[in-house]
Amino acid sequence: MEKRKNLIIYLITALLLVLLFLFFSSTTSPLYPNNYGVDSAFNRFMGLMVRRGKVLYSEIWDNKGPVLFFLQAIGTLKGTHNADITLTFLMQIASMFLTVFLLYRAGQEGYSGKINIFCSIFLSVSALSVFCIVIDSGNLSEEWSLPMIACSLYLLVKYGANVKDQPLHPRRYAFVHGVCFGLIAFIRVNNAISICAGLLAVAIYLATRKKWRNLFENILFGMLGIAVIAVPICLYFLSKHALGDMLYGVFAYNLKYASQRTHKNFTGEEFFIRFLPVIVSLLILCVHWIRVRSFRLLDGMMALVVAANAVMLWSSNVFWHYYIIYVPVFFLVLLLYVNLPRVPEMAAALIVLAFFGFEAVQLLSNLQPAREAPDRFAFAASIPDEEKVSAMGLYVSPEVYLNSGLIPCSRFAAYHFAHFPVDPAMKEEFLQDMRENSPYWIIYLSGYEGIITEVQELLNEKYEWVTEEYGAAYYRMKK
Repeated sequence: MEKRKNLIIYLITALLLVLLFLFFSSTTSPLYPNNYGVDSAFNRFMGLMVRRGKVLYSEIWDNKGPVLFFLQAIGTLKGTHNADITLTFLMQIASMFLTVFLLYRAGQEGYSGKINIFCSIFLSVSALSVFCIVIDSGNLSEEWSLPMIACSLYLLVKYGANVKDQPLHPRRYAFVHGVCFGLIAFIRVNNAISICAGLLAVAIYLATRKKWRNLFENILFGMLGIAVIAVPICLYFLSKHALGDMLYGVFAYNLKYASQRTHKNFTGEEFFIRFLPVIVSLLILCVHWIRVRSFRLLDGMMALVVAANAVMLWSSNVFWHYYIIYVPVFFLVLLLYVNLPRVPEMAAALIVLAFFGFEAVQLLSNLQPAREAPDRFAFAASIPDEEKVSAMGLYVSPEVYLNSGLIPCSRFAAYHFAHFPVDPAMKEEFLQDMRENSPYWIIYLSGYEGIITEVQELLNEKYEWVTEEYGAAYYRMKK
């Protein structure tokens, strides 16, 4: 009977995920064929460059980790736009299903009551309603980090719920945590905040119980798990003579980037989109403690994970997609502490569902026109093949490189406005590339006043205006 209940839950969940990605992952869903997005387009472009033989970071650059771009390379196996969408779309569904499956298993480990199918589906829909909004068109680094976050949360809950019977933390768990952290570190390291907070709770517990040997063994096995991921990646880039570029881009540069002030105060609807799940999580935990009047390791662990996420997200709360990493935490709080008879907790989950359900309806109504959106860079695809080997898109979406076949003349192919202020040396290298290897074509946002002065001078000196298409101005080198 229990297996039948689980099967029903998983089948319904799979259907929900297919519908979720079909309607809300607008950069990969077949419903929106010409909606490439911004970050999603660049991620897919980086994957395409990997398939074409470019070495990440030394020949094509971004500040996100190589694991993300290797995944994107798998998504571009057939090389055409429609095939890219289909494969990436299926990978997203599989990745999210694994995430939800692990979270359900975690909920079963930590929840002592009987599993209720209706409650489970209700909680799933409540949590996924948040994901519908913060997914931010899909295919982003936070989304691809979710299976690792869920895997670690599952093991943390399994240990925390059974700590009386098993006071020592299993070394194999530490190894898996290390692997999960390593994978996320080579996607975007700050996405691992839930893993770090959960492991901190375990370390504090072992230290207060004076389990020093077990703590030391776990540290060693955790480092071994990280090494299983880090060593092959580092050896790969060492063989490509790009290890320094990779380490700088993924870690050192990101420290500089993170040190910039990105916090922005939001009010009203914007605030609740970002922080309603966090607030509800804290309220549910408080109601639970008041009701049971006891404090388990599992409860303390979840409180620390929620608090750590809240602090990090509050300090860098500009973009919606940053909050994707909180969705599995919110889902787990619901699974662990909410069931049908408990009115306050159910009411809190219902408030989240109502709010994000309303937002989802609004978002879908705005996405409708995208189904008929034109190809904004059709002219780029018509450029002669012999001239496509050297081009540069400035302040336009990275989608300009997708399907057109354009190859950038500099490794800094996009996001100049974000990268150059963080590291001025990048700007100098970019300008040198533009002077010494001037591209046949320059495409930039028409009328954009923030264009780099030296690039504007280069346009005036060596280029002639050809055409404008959907706000993108095309300049060709003078013959």
